[in-house]
Amino acid sequence: RREAAQIAIRLRPVPADAVRAVEVDPTSQRVICQGDYDDYAEEYTFSQTLGESTTTTSAYVDLGFSQRVSSVFQGCNEAVLAYGCTGSGKTFTIFGNAHRPGLLTLFAQDILARVPSGGQVLVSCLELTHAAVTDRLGDSGLERQQGSVMVGGKQVKFTAVVVHSVRQVLAVLDRAIVHRRVGSTTYNQCSSRSHVLIRFHVRVPVAKGEAVGCLSVVDLAGCEREVHNATDQGRQEARQINQSLTQLNRTLLKMQTRELDPSDRRQGALNAVLYDSFKDGGICAIFCIDPRLDRLAEARHTLAMATSCLAIRTVKRVNRHPTRETQADLSDARMGALTRQLQALVSERRVGAAEQAEALEQRIQEVCREIEVLTGRSRTPAPRAGSRSPTRDRSAAGPVRPAAPDRPGARSSGRRRTP
Repeated sequence: RREAAQIAIRLRPVPADAVRAVEVDPTSQRVICQGDYDDYAEEYTFSQTLGESTTTTSAYVDLGFSQRVSSVFQGCNEAVLAYGCTGSGKTFTIFGNAHRPGLLTLFAQDILARVPSGGQVLVSCLELTHAAVTDRLGDSGLERQQGSVMVGGKQVKFTAVVVHSVRQVLAVLDRAIVHRRVGSTTYNQCSSRSHVLIRFHVRVPVAKGEAVGCLSVVDLAGCEREVHNATDQGRQEARQINQSLTQLNRTLLKMQTRELDPSDRRQGALNAVLYDSFKDGGICAIFCIDPRLDRLAEARHTLAMATSCLAIRTVKRVNRHPTRETQADLSDARMGALTRQLQALVSERRVGAAEQAEALEQRIQEVCREIEVLTGRSRTPAPRAGSRSPTRDRSAAGPVRPAAPDRPGARSSGRRRTP
């Protein structure tokens, strides 16, 4: 189904005596921002506005994130992004602190409380720069599974660990995040210098298979001006962060008209790992803003990007994987249908008019290619009536069904069947 992206604005708490240039009105979901002149103001309307006094726990409820967790258990992909300038509160929104839980903790609590018998939850953690992906759970020592993502034309492997409790999730991620790249800027003494993507992979048994959903929680590095970094390394990092965010912005703007194509996957590491979630899943973007007057330029930039994202429309697709036994039954049924279709086409070709021969020959080749995919073997169609094989004339004989493929878990009778 097609649905609009959820765009929310969150103001970072600042001291009471600070001069504010941005305010929110939660009753009307409006944001009021000071304009170019003191007596001029700009107004914006979004899906949800979260003021300085709104806790992350309240934001979780207000944004309806429990519905997104339900969608994941149905087999859909969901993505939640924290976007904003350096020092606007993105990392606090996602990770929280020792006294106030972040969205990550709340998602873990919600997901693990719903896991049914036979279900499974895995967690992965990737650190991303402009062109590189680093797996942060490779040495966790827990039960794990391997996954991969295509980045820059190469398959990059990552680890997903099986988790059973919220405490286990937080312990694993704490060890992973401690290695995240940080640096000092004008606005933040401990600024994130990379993006972090944490995914909850959920598998739930359903009739004749399993539903496979994924929740992606992204803490983006903050966009900033290079001059706000005192060192050459800091300026270089800021340049790379801004470049990756520019590529992300282009992708988000393209999604307004549903024009994503495989080329967007190749626009940097961030787009590569988020492409599938963006293309076939739901999106919630939380735009974090520092409301102080001296951050007005950054706030207006963030509000402009948030406004552009209001037009994004996505289509959720349900991911269902059949069991091995069901997959074998489906393959056998498809093979029988293709064999019957091939027999009918060959018979029609023998008695058909000459002008129909070319079209029938093309269709026969298409059916043979599909049979080849199912069996893993090459299939040669019967020659046209009147033609001779080097060994014998097969035009009078019906096609022989290819041997059943070697599939894990597939049933085999030990003999080859003919139609």
